[in-house]
Amino acid sequence: MDNETNWTLRPGPAYRRWQETEATGTDRRPFSARSIVQHMSMLDRFVRHIAPRGATVTSFGTDHIESFFSELGARSAAGTSTALRYAKLLDRLCRHLVDIGARSDNPASHYVRTTGWPRGEPMPLFLDEAADLRLQGHVLAPAGSDVREIRNRATVALLLGSGITSAEIRAARRTDLVLDGPRPHLCVARHGARDERKVSLPPFAIEPLATWLQLTQGGDDELLFPMNAVTGSFCVIGNLKVVKN
Repeated sequence: MDNETNWTLRPGPAYRRWQETEATGTDRRPFSARSIVQHMSMLDRFVRHIAPRGATVTSFGTDHIESFFSELGARSAAGTSTALRYAKLLDRLCRHLVDIGARSDNPASHYVRTTGWPRGEPMPLFLDEAADLRLQGHVLAPAGSDVREIRNRATVALLLGSGITSAEIRAARRTDLVLDGPRPHLCVARHGARDERKVSLPPFAIEPLATWLQLTQGGDDELLFPMNAVTGSFCVIGNLKVVKN
């Protein structure tokens, strides 16, 4: 299967392979596992937008980007950097596809040149690779850990591995978490301006989450991390303490 056909028919797997083996950020460093998860989710959302319009990642044009940004504008709060983040992702993608001969143009370059970060919004911060790997190693609770410690580390594993928000993890239900099968993932329900989506989970997050499920009891429709339980409150402040510690 040639490059263009692969990217046209299977953009998700092709993008993941590129992110994990070749792609780098502006600092020339490989992307962390958490960043790759976020980028995959963003690409999937863009592909869902262009597919009904008869376009693929190897054929979309400026009209598709404009309609996508128009949709983003209707669903995102004013003054945020959402559109610019997508523009940067699509620019990197198109430059790569041009380099490998799967595209002849880069319709996203114009948006990157003409769009700046919104005033007042902080620049995004990411863990460097070494820190990210240390945190991945931390999420598995050592033998003899109590239930609260196992919950806390499973929480960090899910947040780090999925990139979901505090509100989304507090709303997640046991049935939303799928650890069996070839593609472990978390189903995130639609809320506010965000559509329902499936977020793939990396290998390091599986064991801590499986341990938590095995250790606790609950119906499929019950919260994955109950708000009030013997492990302590899982409110906003409680969640913040878990992450800080």
